[in-house]
Amino acid sequence: GRGGGACWQDAGHLTEAGRRVEAMESAPWSHDDVRLRAKLAEARGGVCWWQGDVVEMSARYQEALDIWLRLGDEAELANAYYNASFSFAMPSAIGAPDSDAEGIGHAYVEQARARFHKLGDLRGEANSLRALGNYHYFRNHTGNGIDEFREALGMVERHGAPTVEGGDGHQRGSGALAAPGGAGGAQTR
Repeated sequence: GRGGGACWQDAGHLTEAGRRVEAMESAPWSHDDVRLRAKLAEARGGVCWWQGDVVEMSARYQEALDIWLRLGDEAELANAYYNASFSFAMPSAIGAPDSDAEGIGHAYVEQARARFHKLGDLRGEANSLRALGNYHYFRNHTGNGIDEFREALGMVERHGAPTVEGGDGHQRGSGALAAPGGAGGAQTR
């Protein structure tokens, strides 16, 4: 997701971010408040995503999801499902077996999308559509996620969600390039 590590990533300080979040996570006081614990797990997961440490990211995002499931906070659950879906966003390597053969990541991103929709959170819903598009793109599913990227962009154009727009355009173009016949005449809008 865009939380946790994004501000550190934008400034190029991921190592510092990792150290700070790890220090807070290991402090005894960070275990006293379960909501704080979930937020720290999400922050660490975000930093790990930007550092390319998918194994640690997955553990942290799952910890946060488990906490929010116990607490039943719908907005936090939508975000936690979205974040946890990144554990299954792409196969571990090109040509490797699908890292989500059971469809857990797909179910997570659909949970996020449905919850964001119910909450009226258009940015969250658009981000979830984009994550779903990525899921299809990285698995070379029919359409390469282009329909989901288009739908996300449509939401952005109608309602505004600026963090989605640039990445969505990039992914639509990538999906068109990966389509049979490449981008030759492929319409990405």
